[in-house]
Amino acid sequence: MKFATWNPTKEFYDMTNFVRDILDEGVTTSKREWTRTRKFPVDIFEKENEIYLEAELPGMEKQDIDITLENGYLTIKTNVQKNNEIEENKKELETRNYLFRERPNVNYSRTFEIGDGVSEEGIKAEFKNGILSLTFQKPQIKKEEVKKIQID
Repeated sequence: MKFATWNPTKEFYDMTNFVRDILDEGVTTSKREWTRTRKFPVDIFEKENEIYLEAELPGMEKQDIDITLENGYLTIKTNVQKNNEIEENKKELETRNYLFRERPNVNYSRTFEIGDGVSEEGIKAEFKNGILSLTFQKPQIKKEEVKKIQID
């Protein structure tokens, strides 16, 4: 299993790009929606033969979360439809004159390489109080035999 180490430079560039996007787009108004895909915070730890992933997804509902496993990659995505995306609320929302708006529509997505050897049946998922908890067995790593080559 591979997990990337923290790179402070990447965090700086992510923050710089985020600020640049905000400055380029200006202040969000009632006519424009601000929808982005962001990363959510996770803790990943191991105990004996299991790996645990805990993801913080505040304000989400169970039905908003999509977890997929494909070719050794575990992906967690959210699809949030706030009131402004629900058709029956659009007319009411058009009459609002926002003075300040801080609650944008935000979708989250993270992908983790967990390697081969883990099946979807082997992953247990639970969502409680805004925390998504995944538990799965450590993948068995095959130790390759070292073969000695004779020199003629």
